[in-house]
Amino acid sequence: KILGEPAFPSLTDIPEEIEIDMVDVFRNASAAPAIAHDAVSRGVDVLWLQLGVVSPEAEQIASAAGVNVVMDRCPKIEFSRLFGELG
Repeated sequence: KILGEPAFPSLTDIPEEIEIDMVDVFRNASAAPAIAHDAVSRGVDVLWLQLGVVSPEAEQIASAAGVNVVMDRCPKIEFSRLFGELG
């Protein structure tokens, strides 16, 4: 557990009854294609690759399955930008 929430070593270890909306990748870009495959198999809606993480291969894998892909962006920064919370 992390801060009282369940934690799992990988997407494939998360029980099927737990719905996953978004996978946020904080890993090296070379790990992203395998994560994209796992995300597709779990039926996620969004694959988000953090700042500095760019993987055209992961983007192709996820996009081909209808998963929305965001690369080289931070969700917190984008949320703040969209909702006027940045200085």
